[in-house]
Amino acid sequence: MQQLYPANIAQLSAGSDKLRRLMRRAKRAYNTAAKHIHDTQQFAYNDKPVKELHKALNAALQDAVNTGITHEVPATMLSKIKQDVFVFSGMKTYAELKELSSLLIDADGRIKAWPKYLQDATQLNKVNNEHYLEAEYLQAVGTSQALDKYLEFEKDGDAYDLQIRTAQDDKVRDSHAVLHNITLPFSHPFWDTHWIPFDWRCRCNIVQVRKGKYPVTDTEAANAAGKAAVPEMFRYNPAKAQVIFPPKHPYYAQQCGKKLNVTGSIELAKIVLSNERDKCEWQKRLKEEQYANYSAKDTKKWAKSNLRNLIFTHKEVGEIKLTGGSIDEFTNQPFYAPGLKRYVLENLQTVLDSAKYMGAREKQINDTVRSHILEVKFSEVKSWLIVRENVRKEKILYSISDGEKVLDGLTKK
Repeated sequence: MQQLYPANIAQLSAGSDKLRRLMRRAKRAYNTAAKHIHDTQQFAYNDKPVKELHKALNAALQDAVNTGITHEVPATMLSKIKQDVFVFSGMKTYAELKELSSLLIDADGRIKAWPKYLQDATQLNKVNNEHYLEAEYLQAVGTSQALDKYLEFEKDGDAYDLQIRTAQDDKVRDSHAVLHNITLPFSHPFWDTHWIPFDWRCRCNIVQVRKGKYPVTDTEAANAAGKAAVPEMFRYNPAKAQVIFPPKHPYYAQQCGKKLNVTGSIELAKIVLSNERDKCEWQKRLKEEQYANYSAKDTKKWAKSNLRNLIFTHKEVGEIKLTGGSIDEFTNQPFYAPGLKRYVLENLQTVLDSAKYMGAREKQINDTVRSHILEVKFSEVKSWLIVRENVRKEKILYSISDGEKVLDGLTKK
């Protein structure tokens, strides 16, 4: 089995009681999934034991985010980072199940007896859902705190410089020591790719310092130190990328939609290509399902508090408003991914900026005289926003549809 994290990371610390409870839940779900795989010699995305393992891992890592964030985070960003954790925990689930599947066959090519299989699975369970899960939990807490810190610094902008400081003790990694006292303005692009934590269990900090108190670091020198100290996987800013876990983490598929070049034997190439295709399919389904957890009541309450009577714009339709009644309609209407409605509302102007105008339908419904249709895409799946225009020429967002019939009878305005 490949060592996923450095050896010093895979050591269980005392941990909190809550973290230990979350680990126990994950380990129980893992054992149930192992029994399922042994009984069926396969696993599928919608299998109940698979879903339960994903839920357990997601619960642990979402708790880490909730622990790390102590200030108010914009709703749009909070939604995105929670979606990121949902997908990450789903890809961790897939990685664990693939490992479990690889244990099925013994050296003679036969299915292992259950006692032997359980023994081998238990060893993996300790690694995956004790050592690794703790490392991932602590990373999620640290990254959430770092994201939180960036948003607080953003309020002051370039009024202060930012400076990296190590823990300055004998446990500081030599590679991180070179980062100590790097000082640059908040707006410097260095911070786009170098933000704490710089690696697993990194204890470095970034602080605000008064302008002029410390010399500003030469850009070339800062970039050279950053390249030497920060692994490529960690060269991202969680607040700017709006993610918690490194986008290049090995759980994730990296070549979806790209041609994958594989060297070596034909059989090895087939295995690598098949594994990448499977990971891509799993990842795609997770990104679609991340909108599944949805409460129309909660979304309605949030939208009425934050969006009612606000004005948004579309380059062809013009000004678009939400009213209390239109929010009721939007949240109640049936849709293939109900949780996607919350995402649309939280990111409405961004969604409208990329929406394609399809045309309008002239039809009198109460005081509505026409409906404008805007096409949007989520994970390459098309949907359509419906904007109703009334006799007073007010344009109000009414609904989102997944049915192509909304395109019937349209004319350009």
